[in-house]
Amino acid sequence: MKKIFSYILIVVMVLFDLRCMVMSISNNDFSRINVFIVLIPLLLIPKILKLFRFKISDGLELMYYIFVFLAQFLGSVMEFYAKISWFDTFTHLLSGIFFSIISLLFIDMDKIKIPKNCLFFIIYVLGFTMLTASLWEFFEFGMDVITKSNLQHSIETGVKDTMVDMIAAFLGSILYITYYRCIKQK
Repeated sequence: MKKIFSYILIVVMVLFDLRCMVMSISNNDFSRINVFIVLIPLLLIPKILKLFRFKISDGLELMYYIFVFLAQFLGSVMEFYAKISWFDTFTHLLSGIFFSIISLLFIDMDKIKIPKNCLFFIIYVLGFTMLTASLWEFFEFGMDVITKSNLQHSIETGVKDTMVDMIAAFLGSILYITYYRCIKQK
């Protein structure tokens, strides 16, 4: 069932993405073409990772596609970021939770047990999450420079948008750490 839902999400995203791209091109509007183009490589990431023998469960793959659906498809392609003031912060909060879960999978891949030391656990999960949040902000900055776009809203807000994104990812990670340490391990 998880695989079927993943494929449904992929088909919906690709069809609507292509529709938006064609409409944009037919209107001679190329300002958001990078938003439409980037969706396809994002959808291929789990398949590429599997080619390199990364073990990705159907549940994790579905969670990834749900996140891409929210963050990239609804947020960028369908312009929820522009239409709903809190949507960007919400997706960054979810990214903190998502990458906290991913960080634990990297420990499991190497068959390393999570140390009982709570401080190590917190530093590891937060560090992994903040690294991925930073890399995402670097990517957005790079896209802004290369395409002369304004993904980071630095024109209007300076660094405020980037900092809110990073803080939201941090809080999402804290939420997951609290859940994991206080509820899941009991």
